Amino acid sequence: IENNPRSEYRLQAYVHLGNLYRRSRDWRAAQRIYKDLIRLYPGTAWAYNSTMYLAETHAHKGHNDTAVRIYEKMQTNPDIPLVLRAQAQLRIGDLHLTDQKWLEALNTYRVALRDYSKVPGISIVAEEKMLIATEGRRSGRVPYRPIRGPRARAEEPSDAGYQLKQQQESVPY
Repeated sequence: IENNPRSEYRLQAYVHLGNLYRRSRDWRAAQRIYKDLIRLYPGTAWAYNSTMYLAETHAHKGHNDTAVRIYEKMQTNPDIPLVLRAQAQLRIGDLHLTDQKWLEALNTYRVALRDYSKVPGISIVAEEKMLIATEGRRSGRVPYRPIRGPRARAEEPSDAGYQLKQQQESVPY
C-alpha cells in the first residue's frame, strides 16, 4: 500500500490487511483500516462491507452499543445493499441476545422478518433466533449460541478490472 500507492491492487490490499488484523484479533488496527476504506472509497461495496467489519470489531472489543449504532446507521442508508442491511439487522439482534436483552432481540428479529423476508436465509435464521430469545425470556438463563444452518451472505464486492484480467488470463489461446 505504501510502496506502490498507484497499484491497481491497492483496494484489495487494504481489504486483506484489515481482514488479517481482524483474524489476528488486532481490533484497533483493523478498525483503522476499515475506517480508511470507508473514507477513501465512500459509496462503494467495499465501504459497505468495511462498515459491517467495523461494527464487528467493536462488538469483539465488547463495545456492543457502538456496534449497534453502526448497524442501525446502516439500516437508514438506502444505498447499502439489501443483503447487508438484512445482515446488520440480524447482528443487532445477536448483540441483544449476548447482552440478554430478550425483548429487544425479539423485536429486532421481528423487524428482520418484516423488512427483509425476501432476502434468502433471513426468515429461517430470524425465526430460529426468535425461539432462542423467547426461551431466554422465559427462563432467563439461556446462553446465546450461534445457529447452524443457512445464513444470509453477501458476496465480496467485485473489482471489474481485476475480474477482467483474471478472465483474460484463464482464456486459452
